[in-house]
Amino acid sequence: MYETGEIFSLLSKEKKDLKPDHKYKTCEEGLMKALHFFRWCKKTEVKDADKVVELFIKKKIPEQQVEHFGAALVMIEHYDTHDIIKSALKYINDQVIEKTGKPILDSIEPPRVERRILKNIYTSLEEAVERLKTRSISLKKSYKGFWLTILTFFILNVSLVGLGIYNKLILHFVPEAYAGKTLLGHYGGLIVAAVLFFIPSLLVLFLNRHKLSEHNAKGSDYPEEIQKMEETLEAFAKKLAEKKINVKNARGK
Repeated sequence: MYETGEIFSLLSKEKKDLKPDHKYKTCEEGLMKALHFFRWCKKTEVKDADKVVELFIKKKIPEQQVEHFGAALVMIEHYDTHDIIKSALKYINDQVIEKTGKPILDSIEPPRVERRILKNIYTSLEEAVERLKTRSISLKKSYKGFWLTILTFFILNVSLVGLGIYNKLILHFVPEAYAGKTLLGHYGGLIVAAVLFFIPSLLVLFLNRHKLSEHNAKGSDYPEEIQKMEETLEAFAKKLAEKKINVKNARGK
């Protein structure tokens, strides 16, 4: 038996883990739709999945919650979450099919409500695709920008050492460094160059650490994920077209 309170607790924890700005989970928009739906279940004391099935069959689920459930179901293959959450979503839909002969998204009434809900679900998935595209591009730019900045620091410091600029500055501001056989007198230019290279480089690395980490861990996977999500979006658009629902201007409703 799937307890809605347990599922909501799992989803709440996942949302908390995503809270910092640098945290991100592919297609987390679908995951948040599931959270909204099971939060409603908890608030209205719909305690288990079988009761949810009963309410769907009796058309007692509010429009917004049908939309949340539908979006979570449409995006289900594109986000990672606890197995019980996906299993519960599929179980509810499968039970409705078994008892009525139709999946939940084909059982929405009246037609104007069906149209509104399905277009909103399409828009949610479309926005999830666009967000991932934007994030993927941003990560690539940050990665390239980081290494370009490091290279610039390196070339600049090597040039200044080669031109003797650092040695001239040391001679001007610390002339006693050249009075004897001091380390600064022998290697002053190289020491200054190293300091002025590593400190800014480490600062840039620190400021970009989350993006660089995400790029290294997931960046190469994002193009494939985008393609899969676009295929789901296209398939859903065809489903809506069969229902004579135009999604070209879905955002404008």
